[in-house]
Amino acid sequence: LNSQVLCELPLPKSPTTSFEIASAGAAVIAQSAESDPAMPLGNLAIKGILAPAMKDRKNLSEENAMLAAGGSLLNASADGTVYLRRTVTTYKKNESGADDDSYKQLETVFTLSFIRWDWNSYMSNKYKRAKLAQDGYEYGEGQTVITPKKGRAEALSRFDYWMQIGVAQDAETFKEYLVAEINAQNPYRLDFLLPATLMKQLFTVATKLQFR
Repeated sequence: LNSQVLCELPLPKSPTTSFEIASAGAAVIAQSAESDPAMPLGNLAIKGILAPAMKDRKNLSEENAMLAAGGSLLNASADGTVYLRRTVTTYKKNESGADDDSYKQLETVFTLSFIRWDWNSYMSNKYKRAKLAQDGYEYGEGQTVITPKKGRAEALSRFDYWMQIGVAQDAETFKEYLVAEINAQNPYRLDFLLPATLMKQLFTVATKLQFR
């Protein structure tokens, strides 16, 4: 299995059936992602799921092996509540067969999906019946004309919004590598390259304590 969108929620030895675990987990994930696609999908309680017996629960090395294999991490607290700890896809290799972790986190997929949807919705609503022209000219009042320069300004403005809502970061890199140009083969098409740096999630806090 090597999918950018397929996510497994294994909980070995749980008395609850696998399809019930998947359904309950998907409900919790969907609720969080709809609220904030970049928010970590960790430490979310999954209601209605029975935890494995204490002797059947995974240890740390087994949990790490599960994550490396492309399985998400679910574990249970002492009171038996099952929590979603890390949510990963089964994507491990790119089309060339090389190791690739770019789509490992499900939060990445959700964030990309949101940005794509938001940008397309923004442009299609604002420029429903727009004219397309090259840069360097001024047009009369009331004319809905978009140019590469104006398209670039729209992208920069929207990226600022994405930073404000916490789904993207690093405006300097975005501005430097942003491309907006009329397609060389199709004069009716405005092409964009949006080099967005996505917001990351905090999964580990590492500390070195020095004392005297």
